[in-house]
Amino acid sequence: MSVEISSQFGGQGGQEFIIHLQEDSERIVAIQGTAGDFVDAFQIISLNAAGQYSELDVVGGSGGQQFLFELNDGEYLTGISGRYAGFIDQIQFHTNLRTSPIYGGAGGQKFALHAPAGAEVVGFAGRADWYIDAIAIVTRPLAAPSVVETATEAVTKTIVAAQELVAEKVADVKEKAAEVVAAVREAKPKDLQKIEGIGPKISHILVENGIPDLAALADTQVDSLKGILKDAGSRYKLADPTTWPEQAKVGVDEGMKALKAFQAKLKGGRRK
Repeated sequence: MSVEISSQFGGQGGQEFIIHLQEDSERIVAIQGTAGDFVDAFQIISLNAAGQYSELDVVGGSGGQQFLFELNDGEYLTGISGRYAGFIDQIQFHTNLRTSPIYGGAGGQKFALHAPAGAEVVGFAGRADWYIDAIAIVTRPLAAPSVVETATEAVTKTIVAAQELVAEKVADVKEKAAEVVAAVREAKPKDLQKIEGIGPKISHILVENGIPDLAALADTQVDSLKGILKDAGSRYKLADPTTWPEQAKVGVDEGMKALKAFQAKLKGGRRK
């Protein structure tokens, strides 16, 4: 089977991977995986002409919430889109009939990869470790469609394109609104430094990544903090953000005195 690999988007971490259908008779029937603030992992499920299902290798880590995108008869993947920075933050799967829900977070910048005309997506390549660091699509030529299928597909693509355009405009408005709110919110790096494990440098890294104060830190997932530290460089790999959101919540809800007592309790637990 002749396949082509697209250019890729994402970071430089992780190990290289390439997974795709091996037989012309196979088709992708589902993609399952996990995602949180980033796309943690995914796996392709295929079906061959004999009616046998196969699960390709899992790519990525073990964190995040599970998701499942199933394809219907006559449906095939035409591309993916999402957001990326050091990792793949979010992903959507596009088919000849529709677009999947969004899986993952909201950080990074937008990307899109689509199969050439007359081709379909049969796999993925890129880099992965704890998360999906980078991604590309693997494509192959489609079998020649009938005239009826071609006309139906053209109409469907027009409808899907219109829906995507509306969704994109709405997302842009929401994104700009969020940026305005973040700009108005005053950064308080010295408050962040009251958290055990956060010094001046890390506090400024957090502010630069949209975490200006304790309230924002309390609402941030640990996986997202780990991603920010990983992107910041190897000098921060020993920093452990596991308790930072919990500490921040205590500080916001109960005050600094309660925060100090909570930190003392954490230190006591570590000594034991």
